[in-house]
Amino acid sequence: AIPVVAEEAAACGQSPRIGDTFFLVDPLDGTKEFISRNGEFTINVALVSKGVPVFGLIYAPVLGEYVVTLGPDRAVEAKVPAASTATRMSDLATKDLKARVADMAALTVIASRSHMNAETESFLAGFKVADRQTAGSSLKFCRIAAGKADLYPRAGATCEWDVAAGHAILAAAGGSMTTLDGKPFPYGKSDVGYRNPGYVAWGRHT
Repeated sequence: AIPVVAEEAAACGQSPRIGDTFFLVDPLDGTKEFISRNGEFTINVALVSKGVPVFGLIYAPVLGEYVVTLGPDRAVEAKVPAASTATRMSDLATKDLKARVADMAALTVIASRSHMNAETESFLAGFKVADRQTAGSSLKFCRIAAGKADLYPRAGATCEWDVAAGHAILAAAGGSMTTLDGKPFPYGKSDVGYRNPGYVAWGRHT
């Protein structure tokens, strides 16, 4: 009975009426990565309740990377090859994820492999960046949640199904996500086709 908002369905004009609780699904996040065959595309599933992503699942089938929330303060990763026969979490060897405390004097930034732009570069100019990494699709959220990067800014066009699963995972690992000007990130924007403002994802601040 929970409405599902999915990218391809929405593109065809199939947008269900949503209430406080709904799923956001992106069956293929990272189209350019899929086309280039670098393996960095994902399947994203998120559950939003009262404007907050409370569950997130990201799976990269080529890389065999599976990341999921198991509660408000727990996110785990596991290796699940596409040919895996695992049918339940108890079949998997999981590792808890914990975002690291960002060193504001030497930040590690992770950015889009395919969508870097001048506005994002302008945002980063206000920070002390020691290292830059790139990744495709929602894997950038997973890297911050795993403590491998501190900051992921995005000023370009995205939709809610691109980010909700990563937002949930990052929050469960102790990180955060806001708009570029530091405001809470909004969900349920059906009136604008679920299109997002710019955002920034962070590891831990303290």
